Amino acid sequence: MKTSLRWIRRGRPRRNCPVRENVGGPVRRHRSVAAILVESVQGEGGLNVASAEWLGGLAATAKRLGALLIVDEIQTGCGRTGPFFSFERAGIVPDIVCLAKSIGGYGLPMSLLLMRPGYDVWSPGEHSGTFGGNSLAFATAAAALDLWTDDFEKEVDRRSRILTQWCRSLSVRHPGYLKAKGLGMMQGLEFTKPSDADRAARLCGP
Repeated sequence: MKTSLRWIRRGRPRRNCPVRENVGGPVRRHRSVAAILVESVQGEGGLNVASAEWLGGLAATAKRLGALLIVDEIQTGCGRTGPFFSFERAGIVPDIVCLAKSIGGYGLPMSLLLMRPGYDVWSPGEHSGTFGGNSLAFATAAAALDLWTDDFEKEVDRRSRILTQWCRSLSVRHPGYLKAKGLGMMQGLEFTKPSDADRAARLCGP
């Protein structure tokens, strides 16, 4: 069982890793920051991949400001970028992790909020709502986690390389028109000219 999955089941950080502070900009001028929320790979934002160095600097900035670091893994989690969590490549330990979608196992609606034990101040049943998980989703999620083995992760990595190479081959065949983007199984092609993107949308659209 991978250490990242033990983090889910036992509520423990994956590991403590040193991080570098290399993020500048407006955040340096603000001292009252409650939290920093980030996607390590933007999904609908255009498959923009944050570098490991940038994520490490962001984690260091959050620590310096006394802010929580929240990583949104709703689209990127559960192996979509290779490892179980997309932030693992940066060696950071978030305070809170948001999980949903593929954590349900087979398309069933489910979400999880992982947090360091020190921030879990709710008593059982104190926070509830109509969007809570159902018994079937919990069963499929548990079954999906049991599938996550070293061999399964290697297979995800193999297929990721195939998809990455295919996208890159298309960008090479059409230089100046297409750019391959993404990480792991989250891959896409970006048109360099907006007019070409509009034309493709019309041809492929409903």
